[in-house]
Amino acid sequence: MEILKSRILARRGDASDATIAVLECSAQADPSAIDWHRLDAAGDALGAVRQALGLVG
Repeated sequence: MEILKSRILARRGDASDATIAVLECSAQADPSAIDWHRLDAAGDALGAVRQALGLVG
């Protein structure tokens, strides 16, 4: 949550309407079972791309 909050607070002039309130409301929602692959995007973009490519072969 802290990473997501910091990303929202750092936004300037983009198309997103996300606010901390929107994030907190979304965090309370139950997404049900999540059966897709998850990528760790906390690092650099290249690392996330490598993870994705590893999943699709």
